[in-house]
Amino acid sequence: MSYDSSKRFYVYALLNPIDDVIFYIGKGSGKRAYDHLKPSGWGNNSHKKHKIELIRKNGKEPVVLFLYENLEEKIAYELEIQEIKKYRENGIKLTNLTEGGDCGPKRFGKKTEKEKNIIAAKTKEAMWKPEIRERHIQSIRTEENRKRLSSNQIKKIYSNENWYQKFTKSNFNPDYRNRKIIRDDGVVFNCVEEVAKFYKTKMNVITRHLMGKRKTYKKHVFKYMD
Repeated sequence: MSYDSSKRFYVYALLNPIDDVIFYIGKGSGKRAYDHLKPSGWGNNSHKKHKIELIRKNGKEPVVLFLYENLEEKIAYELEIQEIKKYRENGIKLTNLTEGGDCGPKRFGKKTEKEKNIIAAKTKEAMWKPEIRERHIQSIRTEENRKRLSSNQIKKIYSNENWYQKFTKSNFNPDYRNRKIIRDDGVVFNCVEEVAKFYKTKMNVITRHLMGKRKTYKKHVFKYMD
């Protein structure tokens, strides 16, 4: 019996053995499903990372479940999207940052700039969603996360329990995100994102300056116009 390499993909789930609830769904091949069990496989998903760390603090390990196996890549992507949607519609709070199917079927190896941009756009879109934003807020307020902060950050948090609201208001509220910004030489930008793209930096760098965290940026002072 010959091996069909085109059907080496699968859709998997990570299960919390403490409450027997699935907290992540993905698509992969080979040992991909087990990559999440080591720090190098956590990526930028802090929600998944914290969930795994919490499970391990209770002396247990996440359980890998294979939902579908022996799939072609296109089918695996479609089923991943379907399963994520199904679990979320049933009220399960998955730690996935996107709706699945990132980049669609693609070749293996190094991602092209186009593929990277698609993933970045999907992640950014997901982070503006109220339910993910609220989960992030609750996460950064936990005692466990506070232990990882610097002494200055801890001092700020304990002196003002609502410190996170200022950051959230500036970064996530569309009314703030879309406000026009003026540079001290009179140049006007339509939003924080436009400034960030102009200087090829991250939005939070510009936002921190607007919040007064840093006096100047690129030798200029930026302010909201209203």
